[in-house]
Amino acid sequence: MENDWVDIILKLGAIGIPSFVAWWIGNKIQKKLDTEKSLRNHMVNEILEVRNTYRRLVDSVRTGALTPREIKSELSVMSTHITDLMNLIKKRDETVSKDFLLPYQLEFSQLITDDSNYIKHFEKNEVFQITENTNSSLSSFEKNYHHLFNDLILLIFK
Repeated sequence: MENDWVDIILKLGAIGIPSFVAWWIGNKIQKKLDTEKSLRNHMVNEILEVRNTYRRLVDSVRTGALTPREIKSELSVMSTHITDLMNLIKKRDETVSKDFLLPYQLEFSQLITDDSNYIKHFEKNEVFQITENTNSSLSSFEKNYHHLFNDLILLIFK
């Protein structure tokens, strides 16, 4: 009778322990996948937020809705946001350059702040219209670099 109980316990252990180990491993893998998915989703949302903020800023600059100091402040905030985002992405994927969105940090900013009307109205901090030349350059910039946001999203999912 005692041997029967020992056999039953051994058989249950032989089934239960591997089952528990398989469940535990599966649970750990699922948690890691969920964490990875959450991180990717967070990064994609941040990229989309940066892209949309730049779109709104371009619209505001084109319509003359902002003062030079408001633009300068927005550009500074966006540059910091991009730096933080790219540092996060770089930690996850060493192959992605931290300078991936550098055109938006430097060239975009320079396009606007070099505009003669921006410079002329900076001291009085008055709203202004960018010149036609700057508007044209801004359109070229968007055409040449807008794809970077989508490219970065694709890199996150590789």
